[in-house]
Amino acid sequence: MTSADPDCDTILPWPPMEHTPPCCVAAPHIEVTGLSVSYAGAEALRGVTLTIPRGCVTGIVGPSGCGKSTLLAVLNRMTDAIPACRVQGSVRIDRAEILAPDVDLRSLRRRVGLVFQRPNPLPISIADNILVPLRDHGLGDRRARDARLESVLRDVGLWEEVAHRLRRPATALSGGQQQRLCIARCLALQPEIVLMDEPCSALDPMAAEVIEDLIGGLRHRYTVVLVTHNLAQARRVTDHCAVFWHRPGAPSLIEMGPTRQVFEQPADDLTRLYVGGIRG
Repeated sequence: MTSADPDCDTILPWPPMEHTPPCCVAAPHIEVTGLSVSYAGAEALRGVTLTIPRGCVTGIVGPSGCGKSTLLAVLNRMTDAIPACRVQGSVRIDRAEILAPDVDLRSLRRRVGLVFQRPNPLPISIADNILVPLRDHGLGDRRARDARLESVLRDVGLWEEVAHRLRRPATALSGGQQQRLCIARCLALQPEIVLMDEPCSALDPMAAEVIEDLIGGLRHRYTVVLVTHNLAQARRVTDHCAVFWHRPGAPSLIEMGPTRQVFEQPADDLTRLYVGGIRG
């Protein structure tokens, strides 16, 4: 990350990006308008309006407590399970309002998958972590399930590592392997959108690098929304970046744009200080 001279306010420039992700120019996939969220009256998000393009990796960054994870929870209606949570505004996926009371949540959560911060494999076999959700969602043909199992494990680079032990407990895998299995479980349901909430934060650097490479491989096949505290990671793997901040009475989103622009030519002073390591 950019370093700053402790004796002055001048921000030293970021080094050139060695592997610049292509900047997606795509139709909107998710459109958020005037989104505000509160828990038991405590404001978590205020007045968020943003557009997330299709087939790109969009990063959500900002200091702790600014509402990043809350945004993800709204995008697949996990907020419905939180007592005293109030959601106001509009969220459209392919121009269809997902906050409407008649939305089929099971169908929505199949379209919008979520990968959590800590790996959470089911306490069953490696294979059944994929096969059980497929059966639950109506994929009845065994050969089709087995084919999907192999396909998604190959997608996350696990097939060669686990093909000989598919009936062993998933919890016996390493942390990085467990997280890749959780991503595979998400992909098995063939979502359109993959939400990732700090997917590398519980992993060692080598395992995190594997996950970053995997995220890059999802580009164009899925719309990926990545919440991360790791600014260097956001810079490496995202096409677009949104910066959130908690300011009482002010909108939570302070800036959004192509990742290179946000990091190298930020429009907002808070963004400049944050990516420069001076604030946050």
